[in-house]
Amino acid sequence: MDHPQLKCLHEKFPYLLKVSQVYLLKAHTDYCEYLNGKKETVKGLAGLGDLYVSSGGGRNAKMGSYIGEGLTFSEAKKTKMEKVTVEGADLAKEIAKKVNEDFDQKKLPLMLGMINAIVNDKKLELNWEAFR
Repeated sequence: MDHPQLKCLHEKFPYLLKVSQVYLLKAHTDYCEYLNGKKETVKGLAGLGDLYVSSGGGRNAKMGSYIGEGLTFSEAKKTKMEKVTVEGADLAKEIAKKVNEDFDQKKLPLMLGMINAIVNDKKLELNWEAFR
């Protein structure tokens, strides 16, 4: 870990994990509310349990880490998770069109970035200004 930016990222990882959890909770709540769902479900046991597992090292979190490291979905699947089911990728493919039509990068930058990286099998591109 000789690269200064990687060292900084590694040192700040616990903070970034918390920030990403808060961001994901807000994104899920906004999306659920948009679909006329109950935001209480997202903030209840089912939603928080899913968020905890997903962000804490489940299969989807592992795939997200690989994509965040610069691999495409197919590269990560083939080299890191070949025999592992990543159900979040299947979901991303199912909802991609609707989510991209209904939201813009300013509203859900991480969610749209990840969905588009998976569906288009391209490296993750994020507009960091959208997070402000």
